[in-house]
Amino acid sequence: MSRVRVPSLRRPTTWLESLSALLVAAAVAACSPDVARSDGALTSDASDATASMCGTCGREVPCPSGLSLSCAGGLSCRNDAVFRRTAGLYHACDQSELERVRREDVCAATSTRLGGCRSGCGARPMPSRYAQCDLSQSDPTRTAAYARLLCADALPTVFTPCQDNADCHPAADVADLNLSCRGGRCQPLERPQPEPGFGASCGLVAPPAADGVLDAPRCARCVVRTRGCFAQRCSQRCQLDEDCPAGWDCSVDSRCEGVCLPRGSARDRSVIALACGEGDGGVADAGASDAGLRDP
Repeated sequence: MSRVRVPSLRRPTTWLESLSALLVAAAVAACSPDVARSDGALTSDASDATASMCGTCGREVPCPSGLSLSCAGGLSCRNDAVFRRTAGLYHACDQSELERVRREDVCAATSTRLGGCRSGCGARPMPSRYAQCDLSQSDPTRTAAYARLLCADALPTVFTPCQDNADCHPAADVADLNLSCRGGRCQPLERPQPEPGFGASCGLVAPPAADGVLDAPRCARCVVRTRGCFAQRCSQRCQLDEDCPAGWDCSVDSRCEGVCLPRGSARDRSVIALACGEGDGGVADAGASDAGLRDP
């Protein structure tokens, strides 16, 4: 009896399906937890979760699982040192890998050491003058300036030992203090000169609802007083008090973006200590040379 061949009911595989199958197979193989990273680095990308990155192998390949571990940015303390962590997503290829990287604190592996602390790290809260800054959410390029604030060490002042200028900042909370490292010690330095336009009228013709900092016709950082009078002055950006001209100090927001305020102002910008008549009604006032030196 002759054997009858039954035609296959499976449709032919197209070249596109074959290629897709090969790519997925390669991705799964490349993302296997048994495959070591070639560069020892982790890849993170928080901009597009669909274009996932396989953290195990450190290269751009599709991760079919869709599993990921979110790493918060900002500063952290570890082993008496301050580290800057990069925010992003660590993409895992299966549940076992996700659990493994969570146990191993893979987020810590994405961090960069900013410096050590002589007396320990994380033993005190942020100083009140910079407390508005949220180190976990801000841009890493801005957080490096605040690394020493997490150390238990006393903030540098005149004659504090140093190796470079970074060891002299942020400076201690002393009026108009600025420092530079010279001869192995932090030496006094004058506060920086105001930027062009600093201290001039902002060009506002009517007061806003309350004291604060806002954009204005003549400058992007305008400090305004509305309590009892209308006063306005163009200011400038900063990260630390010592970035501001004499008589002014730095107020930072939750993103660690700072603006110089006349001394005596509230650090949360709710009270601006300008003297009545300074730029009142948009009329140009005295130049920047006396900015901040008048009594509020």
